[in-house]
Amino acid sequence: MRDRKVLVVGASRGIGRTIAQHLARSGAHVALAGRSTELLAETVREHPDRTVAIGCDVGDADECATAVGRAAEDLGGLDALVYAVGAFRFGEMADTSAADWHAVFDTNVIGAALVTQAALPHLKAAGGNAIYLSSDSALHQPPWVGIGPYICSKVALERMVQCWQYENPDIAFSTLAIGPTASSVRERQPEGARFGAIWQEKGQMNGRQLDPSEHAAMVAHILASPARIGTVTIVPR
Repeated sequence: MRDRKVLVVGASRGIGRTIAQHLARSGAHVALAGRSTELLAETVREHPDRTVAIGCDVGDADECATAVGRAAEDLGGLDALVYAVGAFRFGEMADTSAADWHAVFDTNVIGAALVTQAALPHLKAAGGNAIYLSSDSALHQPPWVGIGPYICSKVALERMVQCWQYENPDIAFSTLAIGPTASSVRERQPEGARFGAIWQEKGQMNGRQLDPSEHAAMVAHILASPARIGTVTIVPR
């Protein structure tokens, strides 16, 4: 990972922040992008020689383009993109508003497309990597109740990544489907506890959670590997 130039979008908190910190400790130069610039600045203070903070709202096309341009300029190029942003709304499908659908898809799918579009010339020049965080919940049958829009967005994201790969064979596109993780969005939204209990009752979750460092280590492995790694799923034992 030494001296790799990586843009991590969604690095303000949670898994994205852990990934950015892990890559910086591993020797990479990392641009951290996100909406919470104060939280980004905290991470930069931990690794001042290897990180830069860039404010970015992925719901704004201009901000996506500007953030990628700044990252490439500050790092002296761009070898890899990690899209770790994820919007979550709890509730059954019948109670989901149009605003909720837009919030989830604008962040999880359209934002990923806008950032990728802006990063494409840099990644092509480097023969680089693009990694997108998905969810193992997108694979489950029957689907998990209470997160329908989120599941739909992650299925769309994974298919979109396949389309990017087909059109750009010189770039290694990967999807990392993550399982239940400590400090995830479920702890930040009260409804998460209610639906989490339902998932455990139905046997869709075993109550165990992963540490975000597990995902960070896998991202580093994908970036350092000479292999093209298409899809990886990480779940608790």
